[in-house]
Amino acid sequence: MKAKKPRSVCAKAGDLPLGEGQLLSAPGSVKRESGAVALSCRFQSNDSGSALAGMPEAIQQEQVVEPALDSLEYQLSLATTCKQEGRYEEAIAAYAKALELHPDSVEILLACAHTKFMRADYSAAIENYNAVILLDSHNADAYEGRGVSYSALHNHRVARRDLSTAIRLRPVHADSAYYNRGLCYLFEARYLRAIRDFDQAIEQNSECLPAYYARGLSLSQLGQLDAAFGSFESSVRIDVGFAEGHDGLGLIFLKKGQYRKAIESFTKAIEFGGPHADYYHGRGLAFSESGEPRRGLTDFNTALTLDPTFQLASLSRGLLLHRLGRDKEALDDLDQVLRLEPTSLIAHLQRGIVLRRLGRLQDSISEMNLVIERDSNADLALSVRGLDWSDIGQFRQAIKDFSACLERRGGECLDCLVCRAHAFMQIGDLPSALNDVDRAIQINPRHAEAFLCKALVCDGRGDCISALRNLSVALELDPDNAWAYNARGVVHLRLGHEKSAIRNFDEAIRLNSNRAYFFLNRGLAYYRLNDQARAIADFETALQIEPLNAEVHYDLGQAIRRSEQNLRLNSAEQALPILSPAKIANHHDLRFGDRITAGETPLDGARRIAGDDCRAHYSRALEYFRLGSNMSAMKELDTAIQVETPGADAYHLRGLLHAQRGEDKQAAEDFSQSLLLNPANASTYCGRAAAFEALHLYELAFKDYQSALRLDPDLAVTTNEKIEKLCAFIKSELEAT
Repeated sequence: MKAKKPRSVCAKAGDLPLGEGQLLSAPGSVKRESGAVALSCRFQSNDSGSALAGMPEAIQQEQVVEPALDSLEYQLSLATTCKQEGRYEEAIAAYAKALELHPDSVEILLACAHTKFMRADYSAAIENYNAVILLDSHNADAYEGRGVSYSALHNHRVARRDLSTAIRLRPVHADSAYYNRGLCYLFEARYLRAIRDFDQAIEQNSECLPAYYARGLSLSQLGQLDAAFGSFESSVRIDVGFAEGHDGLGLIFLKKGQYRKAIESFTKAIEFGGPHADYYHGRGLAFSESGEPRRGLTDFNTALTLDPTFQLASLSRGLLLHRLGRDKEALDDLDQVLRLEPTSLIAHLQRGIVLRRLGRLQDSISEMNLVIERDSNADLALSVRGLDWSDIGQFRQAIKDFSACLERRGGECLDCLVCRAHAFMQIGDLPSALNDVDRAIQINPRHAEAFLCKALVCDGRGDCISALRNLSVALELDPDNAWAYNARGVVHLRLGHEKSAIRNFDEAIRLNSNRAYFFLNRGLAYYRLNDQARAIADFETALQIEPLNAEVHYDLGQAIRRSEQNLRLNSAEQALPILSPAKIANHHDLRFGDRITAGETPLDGARRIAGDDCRAHYSRALEYFRLGSNMSAMKELDTAIQVETPGADAYHLRGLLHAQRGEDKQAAEDFSQSLLLNPANASTYCGRAAAFEALHLYELAFKDYQSALRLDPDLAVTTNEKIEKLCAFIKSELEAT
């Protein structure tokens, strides 16, 4: 009678909790059949003889060479034949007829119960075992059979009670009872107790191969890989054709990262045990981890063909498809796992990760919420949800999740520290960001991502030299880090080193050509070098990757516009200095002749062109400001204002730049000019108020803050506090004078 072995559940090289109900074995002595594990009941080999042994002598003497069809001997012989051929329904019917002839036969009841167990009708088997125990309360086989049936129904506590009774009633030949009780402990994750029972089974029967296998699984779950290896090795030393033993060795090799040896062991398991979903699944894992994902996928497909309900194989295939970038197919596999087991937290977690890569961030957050609600130790779910929050711009929520994950891991999670540092940067908390990356580097001085993040923090603080130094370290540790090359390119761009920036962007694109921002940044570098053709090509490539990226659309438009202007200007025109509209009118034949449209006077045309150039300079100033190159932004704004009177925004931006440089008087003048053009801008009033405050013109600052507050009540939180402080200060100053 074949029995399912306890299924080893592992993902990659680590185990997940063992599944239940994968075993179970019928009660009785352990023997080997056709190279596979089989536990047979004590009456399987000769049911008719065993059942007749308990009959009255008169009945036995009535038997003839060819028994009648309605005789007890015929029914028992028929039941035995049907059971051996797997025709369990017919066997049970024959036993029922035999029981009509002899209703109180313990042996027939027991044989019928075993058959119902083999048919997986565990509740019906328990009824027959109960009947046996009523007739014979000291029948160890009945207690063992009922215990194994309860275990098959996942009632391991009651199962252990019955199996313990069987051991007490028959302590000498209790190897199968010890083995089955050990399996109950194994399914309950009580591995030490399980190992003790498997040791007892082996002590009573040194060739109890399933006990060696289950003992190895228990030791493996405790992390005692060498001891587990020894247990599996002992089983194949006893019988080289024991497929489960080779399967166990494959699992240990898999955990140790010895993937070629794992593949060899799983292949032997398939050779000796025939097509079995577990063996193909294990070999699929080994192929996946050894750099042969296609062969791994083939083995996972075979495992699922053999057992379409094999949840772990669906999960493993889903994970592999995710690694191969086939996320929609991966999602199908994970959905299948959840259909079979809706409460599978690992499936919900992995489904959330796949949804995240598909861009369905809200759905990913929902999956992580479910995992976190059900598992208080779901550190990975917290970190993934933190990444989701970051991607949708909810940085404070992200910081909460990363902090919770760090608290559970004792502050030692490098990835959480780096991710939280990124979130701190996004809300402008650079000191906290720097503290996190310094902690990460202290924990692991060779963590490339930590140095990359520290470089970004230094860049945010305007310390480009430190940023470049940290980026160099990051690239030494991880020479294939495309984001580090991109970041170094951005820093060089800030410093005005366009050619160095382009070299770094080239490397980033070589390593990863699917990132729109790499092409965007290189396009900006070419744009600043006035190489509009290459700038446009890069912007267009970025748009192919991210068609809805508004920033790329804007920069592409600017590059095309400048390119069209360059086509209209010859080298002599480009050499002329920027002129006022009046001077442009006088020199239009030299510089702007081809830009004056028909029916347009030279002066009108010059004014229109000057306005276009003014807007172009202002647009470039915004770009420089965004890149942190304030000197270049100031030059562009000065040029824009010389060419033509710009809009309020240009004066406002130049006021901000003056304020950042501590030039408060010039800042106040520019903010005032901006307010003349647009007196309804609350931010400009705030900027001028700050400049007045720095110039100790407190009453003027007070009035500007009040004006800002009237225009934008949402400023109340920050502005009211400043107004209150200014009122108190002005009052004290007036009292002093």
